[in-house]
Amino acid sequence: MTAPPKFNHGDQPGPVIADLDLGTYLRGAPGNGLYVGGTEPECDPMQYRGPHRDGRRARA
Repeated sequence: MTAPPKFNHGDQPGPVIADLDLGTYLRGAPGNGLYVGGTEPECDPMQYRGPHRDGRRARA
């Protein structure tokens, strides 16, 4: 994703923001990017959607 204006500081990525109760995080990435991900909290069971393109099971 593209980061919001002024989130990153030039070549330096912006802050890491996490909500461990919701199991989500975001952090700045090089090139004015934004990484968004999940922490896979233990209280939420993993949900599998079926085979991945390379044969592995894809997680939801």
